[in-house]
Parts: sequence; C-alpha cells; structure tokens
Amino acid sequence: MIIGRELKELRNYYGHSKNLDFAIDFILGNDLITFGVGKQELLGKEVTLSVEEYEPRDIEQCYFENHHKYLDIQIVLSGKEGFGYANVNNKDLQVTNAYNADKDIAKYALKPEFIFEMQTNSFAVVYPEDLHMPKIKLADSLQVKKAIFKVKL
Repeated sequence: MIIGRELKELRNYYGHSKNLDFAIDFILGNDLITFGVGKQELLGKEVTLSVEEYEPRDIEQCYFENHHKYLDIQIVLSGKEGFGYANVNNKDLQVTNAYNADKDIAKYALKPEFIFEMQTNSFAVVYPEDLHMPKIKLADSLQVKKAIFKVKL
C-alpha cells in the first residue's frame, strides 16, 4: 500500500504499468472535485473512475476488502475519514464474503493493523495483498467526497 498527502506525489509511481501511468496522468490533469457522483470508464475496463459521497461510518459497520485483478487508487477529494490496513497474510483473517470474480472483491472481518487519517487530497494506492477498510468514522470526521480509480493489473 502507498499512502500520500499530496496528489503530486503520484508522479513517483510512473513506470509501474501503462494503466497506472494513464490513471496518474488523468488524476494530475483533471480537477476531480468537479466530477459528479457515479462511475465511468476512462480507458475501457482497464481504468475506471467512481466518485462517491458519504458520511464515514462507525468502525463496526466497516469491513476489509481486497481485489485480485485491479488495484485501487482512492483519493479523498473533500472531507476526512479513517482508512484501515491489514496484510492478506494476517493470521486472524476471517473471510466473510468469498472472492467474487465478477465484482473482483472479497470481504473480511479483522482488526485493523493500522488506521490512517485520510483528508482532502490524501490518497492510497492499494494492491491485491493490501486489505483495506475505507469509510471509518474518526472523532472529527467530515462528509467525504472520494474518487476511486480501478486500475487493471
């Protein structure tokens, strides 16, 4: 997992794949806060963008997830939330929803190893081995608008 506080830091990750390079160029070349809620294909199914707005939730209402075919780039466009992390090899891992290949997601119950504070312009690049738990309510959480890029590996 890669965590950053400023979007310009994404430049450090050029060259990992053509799809990731496309996503980084798109992120740095657009004012993402102006995008409306919804999902769109940017490079066919290779790179997609979903924009969401929500109130962060109590941690008991959140869950860990991971993906096999895509990595996520999650960017907080406005607001503040907690973002949990755990490694897929954690010995306490409990599968709650087995991997669904059509939706490219599996869900898990587990205590976070770390919770990062994500605020405006913070980002996380999440690989398949990174279990992630977004949308966690913090004491000073604010309504979140988030861009989620799915980048095919």
